[in-house]
Amino acid sequence: MTNIWRLLISPPARGAWNMAVDEALMEFCARGESHPVLRLYAWEPPCLSLGQAQPVGDVHRTRLTEKGWDLVRRPTG
Repeated sequence: MTNIWRLLISPPARGAWNMAVDEALMEFCARGESHPVLRLYAWEPPCLSLGQAQPVGDVHRTRLTEKGWDLVRRPTG
């Protein structure tokens, strides 16, 4: 068995786009349709990324909006 990984360097993108790409890559890997992926990316605009267990109620959403930041929930922890 070979230990092959894919490297994906993505341009800066919105939070929702980055999370959608991560989720799609995760699903392909889970089904065995892709090698594991190391994906490097950046947020544009800045983004607060919450894990599955982090409560969104702790986020000051008005302040995020004022600053022009996105808010997303990661498909993983």
